Amino acid sequence: MMGIEAGDDNVLTMSEYIENEAKLLQDAAEALPGAIDKCSFPHGYVRQRVYSCIDCTVDPLRPSGVCYACFVSCHTTCKNVEELFCRRSFRCDCGTDRLKSPCSIMKKDAGCCNENKYSKNFAGQYCWCDRRYDHTSEEGTMYQCLICEDWKHDRCIGKVPDESSFDEYICRDCVSLHGLRRFRSNGGFEFIKAAENAKVEPNPRKRKLEDRPENGESSKKPYYLALGQPSGNFGDHGDREEQQQLVEIEGDGKNDEEKCTLKQQEKVDADMGFYDLFCAGLWRDSICRCSKCMNQLAGIEFILSEEEEFEPDADEDADQSLLDIGMKQLNRMDRIQANEGAIAFRKLRDKLDEYLRTFAENGKVVSKEDIAIFFEKIRQEDRR
Repeated sequence: MMGIEAGDDNVLTMSEYIENEAKLLQDAAEALPGAIDKCSFPHGYVRQRVYSCIDCTVDPLRPSGVCYACFVSCHTTCKNVEELFCRRSFRCDCGTDRLKSPCSIMKKDAGCCNENKYSKNFAGQYCWCDRRYDHTSEEGTMYQCLICEDWKHDRCIGKVPDESSFDEYICRDCVSLHGLRRFRSNGGFEFIKAAENAKVEPNPRKRKLEDRPENGESSKKPYYLALGQPSGNFGDHGDREEQQQLVEIEGDGKNDEEKCTLKQQEKVDADMGFYDLFCAGLWRDSICRCSKCMNQLAGIEFILSEEEEFEPDADEDADQSLLDIGMKQLNRMDRIQANEGAIAFRKLRDKLDEYLRTFAENGKVVSKEDIAIFFEKIRQEDRR
């Protein structure tokens, strides 16, 4: 073709275009493999992928979360959306009074997800440093705590084992809050003391999120503290006196099944410090199930077994081309609509063929602007 120089970065051949389209379809299928026409709401409170749309949230003090299908169908055009990954016992808020717009998939009652729990992550704040995650500038790795589900920077944690050596991470706040140091002699557990000089970077734009005022009074705690979740403030790890007490680890003696498997009368160090916990292998099997140990785990019994994650139905169109999808939709139409659609497509094809022929005859390269001009002309004709 005339006017084209070899190696011109602004020129795209038809074969390159087809290859790029195939790669885009493959990337989309891998990133969004599930069907997007069914909201997870009917399944109730389940462990699922959750997204927080800050743009659509009515009140910053009443955060919201939506399921995978609603994220794709209702919020992909929004600019400020936080991908929170898996959250346990969560029901989709899309279409409730927490968001400005209705759900495009199904209708829901205004305030129907009252059992959801929200943390500062829903406002875009993570780790003890409360920084926002920016994939374009983040150089380190973040780890999600199995219990509080907050994400922590490796630089804020301090020493982190090789990623291949552990499966789950439990932050120092949760280790302290739930007395997990009692299991320090269990197999599969690696406790690493938090360094005194752990690098927790202050957030220059940090601001405190207050509770929603009630009865004209302003609460003193951020909303996520009112829900019983860790504050995320480095060094705020609960009552030190309680941590320094002797921990009774012997069974109640009723029967052999009730005898504790841990060493009797283990003593928590007087100056134990704070520890991050890294779990590997069959660590769950090594946790004692006696009555006293189970009482210690009250409220976090979910750590005793693998949690089931809700998965949307597979997207049947994920690996199909736009042409294949279009033909499938055409075959679903009634005969009259299908004929009208085919006629409209043929007219558009003929006009495009005529428009591009002039470029071929003159040896000109078709640019993005040329295509935009063509379709703008078509739109103007449709308005007449």
